[in-house]
Amino acid sequence: MKCFYHSDTDAVANCSTNCGKSLCQECASCFTPILCRECFQNVCITTRQQAKSDRVKAFIVLAWNAFFLIAGIITIIEEHMKNPDVPILTILFLFWGISGLPWVLMKGILSDNSIESQVDRAISRNTEPGAYVIGGLFGFFIKLFLGFAIGAIASPILLMYNIYSFMQKSKLIKQMDANLEALTQAQ
Repeated sequence: MKCFYHSDTDAVANCSTNCGKSLCQECASCFTPILCRECFQNVCITTRQQAKSDRVKAFIVLAWNAFFLIAGIITIIEEHMKNPDVPILTILFLFWGISGLPWVLMKGILSDNSIESQVDRAISRNTEPGAYVIGGLFGFFIKLFLGFAIGAIASPILLMYNIYSFMQKSKLIKQMDANLEALTQAQ
């Protein structure tokens, strides 16, 4: 069996994807895991697209948390100038709590295991006419409370994580661009 790219050289390996192209020692040592040029290019393009999507998500969450962090700090400064006895941590936790609401609410809305779904399943055997409305409101207020409580604690952590994630995704995109550029120059 001969190499797909070098018809005069014996093949020593196959592309590790389903394409199964035979590769010589030179071609097999180009990429880890062993991939042909086309499959490596597809992996780079797919990874780059996913990294761009993840970077946008990280930026949105980063901007959201940063907005409430800055708003909290500005409010603390303004209120502290008016009244030095203002509880600084209370104001900061209030803003961080508000920034956590979309995170918890969307997590619950996007999954079938949301609090509303669990309450709906629990009261589905109940035959009272208003049970569904009460259960949905109950679940909503529980989620609202949890979102606020978790947001107050998680917002600073999410802010730092999303800064890190944004930088990592940007670095990955640059790496995939460099890989694609090197691949096009080699051909």
